[in-house]
Amino acid sequence: SSSIYFLIAIYFFLAFLAFGRLPFAFFQQDEWAIIGTYSYFDKANIGWFERLFTYGQNTHTIPLSGLTSYFEYKLFGLNFSPYAYFSIAIHLLNSGLVFYLAFLFFKKKLPAFIAGLIFLVDSIPSQAITWVATTTSTAGATLLTLLSLIFLTKFLFHGRKKKLIVLSLIFLFLSLLFKESSIFMFLFIPLFWFVFNNERNYKRTLRFFTAIAFVAGLYIFPRLVLIILNASSFSPDGLTAPTLPVLAYRIISFPFKVISQSIIPHDFIYFFSDKLLLLSYPNFVQGGSPDIHISQTIGADMITYIFTAIILLICAWLYFFARKRKMFLHANLIVTSIFFISLSSLPFIFIPGNAGYFSVFDGRSLYLSGIFKSILLANIILLIYHFFVKKKIIPILFILLVLLTGFNVVNIRKSIEYETRQGEIRKSILDQMQKIYPKLPEKTIIYTESDSSYYGLPIDEKIMPFFSGFGQVVLVWYETRGQNFPACFFQDKYLYAIIEQDYKECEGRGYGYFRKLDSLKEAVRQYNIDTNNIISFRYTSGEDKLEDISIETRKKLVQ
Repeated sequence: SSSIYFLIAIYFFLAFLAFGRLPFAFFQQDEWAIIGTYSYFDKANIGWFERLFTYGQNTHTIPLSGLTSYFEYKLFGLNFSPYAYFSIAIHLLNSGLVFYLAFLFFKKKLPAFIAGLIFLVDSIPSQAITWVATTTSTAGATLLTLLSLIFLTKFLFHGRKKKLIVLSLIFLFLSLLFKESSIFMFLFIPLFWFVFNNERNYKRTLRFFTAIAFVAGLYIFPRLVLIILNASSFSPDGLTAPTLPVLAYRIISFPFKVISQSIIPHDFIYFFSDKLLLLSYPNFVQGGSPDIHISQTIGADMITYIFTAIILLICAWLYFFARKRKMFLHANLIVTSIFFISLSSLPFIFIPGNAGYFSVFDGRSLYLSGIFKSILLANIILLIYHFFVKKKIIPILFILLVLLTGFNVVNIRKSIEYETRQGEIRKSILDQMQKIYPKLPEKTIIYTESDSSYYGLPIDEKIMPFFSGFGQVVLVWYETRGQNFPACFFQDKYLYAIIEQDYKECEGRGYGYFRKLDSLKEAVRQYNIDTNNIISFRYTSGEDKLEDISIETRKKLVQ
């Protein structure tokens, strides 16, 4: 038991080392829309069924995630640090569960510890933890999927008790109510059963598969009903279902490229993609630099396929080595790990609209695949240890593991440090605004000028340094600071789009946001707004300076 406590202490230390600065960051994007939506729920007295199953669901129906996130908001409000501590805690718990799942396979603490360690400090999917808006759904679904896998593994390896199967299927069902990403488990579990079920009891197998089919139907049928009920709320723009040829291509390509993208850092993929274009396609190079649109799409695809082929060749070699040494468990683990990682891409095949066309998976989308990616890498390390003279390879493997851990910790810290700097800028802007204008007028318009565009927007789209619509951010900020706005201002993510400008009035109040003076003038004329109710700021990015230009703007409006 003392060794377990020591390993846990190492996990806590590394979690602090990698994520310790996260509580000093700030909200990034979707958090503002989520909090605004919860304000609408409370103000409009929306029923719980509509909150959890029908309101604004579009392609998602994740009631348990929504419920958990709502209670987080009620507990924490706009105090960011508790959200960060919650994210770190659930990630630590998931890392411990990966350790336990790996221990059920390996029956040894060291390779299980390595698997948990790799999962803990993996920088590729760390966005699932550092972006708190996605933690509840992504990490929550992963936690429940891990529990499902643990109970299934305990059933197959350590005792044929029916309650283990029941618990496994219950946790699988609950994971789907956090996020749909685990739906591929209905394909993976039968494979897992066939690989690790040593008893050829066909009746038991039939009963198990019947139970899986029942749980699948229990989830899929109500989901189809909800899709029909929510059909009228779908936005017609950008949500076109992929065609059959597109689906066929994705079914082939996604499972293949997710293997390397789960293992190879994305910066490496982009680096080699740039080199590929420089060497092979100079016509896509301008001024010594490759065309970023080609490099990060077609080039990234090509590099991804090459890396995946290399990884599969290495795994095939280790598979036959393990079978030759009669290490059948390790050989089977290679197969199941690869299949788990590949199948984890299936939910993304059906993403509608333009969002479904991408070359590189978002980091948070690879968090779930990290379960068996970590076990696979721990298994590879163990097989390499057995392949070479054991004592001679240990120092090399130890150094490689330390370097891998250090590399990932540094990458996570860099990512958090960037978000922390951005968060300080954003929070400073909001604090300064509220200090100058503690309370907004009954009818008010926020107008801003900026010298920069951000996040890949066209150069003429000058915005504030926020990753979502500044108009909604200000609205949510003042609402949570005690100013009471009507529910209508939080309905349908009003002013959430990053370049959105608008003004509207309801229940005797008016609120709007503009970045372009001509649009502001039109709104002032149309709604007969007192220019004294125009609040205006200029942001200078090079100096991180916010300047109140309300008087200057009001003069322009009356000219």
